[in-house]
Amino acid sequence: GFISATIATLLGLWFFVPPTFTFVKEFKQYGASFVFLISGIAFVIFHDRLRKLNQRNLELINNNRLAEKRHMEEILSLSEYKYSLIFDKSPFAITLGTFPEANLIAVNDAFLTLFEYTREEVIGKTTIELGLNTIDSLNEVRRIMHEFGKVKNFECILKTKTGKEVNISLNMNWVSIRGVNHTLATLEDISTRKKAEDAMHFSEDKFSVLFHKGSLP
Repeated sequence: GFISATIATLLGLWFFVPPTFTFVKEFKQYGASFVFLISGIAFVIFHDRLRKLNQRNLELINNNRLAEKRHMEEILSLSEYKYSLIFDKSPFAITLGTFPEANLIAVNDAFLTLFEYTREEVIGKTTIELGLNTIDSLNEVRRIMHEFGKVKNFECILKTKTGKEVNISLNMNWVSIRGVNHTLATLEDISTRKKAEDAMHFSEDKFSVLFHKGSLP
């Protein structure tokens, strides 16, 4: 603006005005220093404006990043809230654990009811330490997870705190929480179903024996 116009005027006097006036002669004598001074001032002003512009752009970038971070935190918080509702209210026992250690990080109320533990008794413990399963069944679950990436309808027998055996149908999948992989497992008590199946098989076997012996009533 003004600085540029001043420099252009001075340069015009320097190069194009005939040296007939005393002012012009004096200007040409000292003009170079003056032009250099004005150029320096213009450079300082330009550099300051550029710095302020860069600072403003940096603030906008930081504000955008902060807004994106808050948005992602809101989405994560909502997801965690929905997950918490499903986790806590499920009728099936659910565990969140590490792999392959089987260290329990979180369990829902259904798990505590089924296996007769308090939350304080299970958090931080492994299923082996609690006596829920055997090392053989745990290794089989590890093998399936390594080979297929999930466990589906794996039937096994687990023990409660008091030693009661419970027939379980186990389903397990990977779940990422804040970038760290964990295992999310659902454990369905199928003891009643297994008893019904065993009773049915017993009746079928008894019928078959009686049929082949010809002693049906």
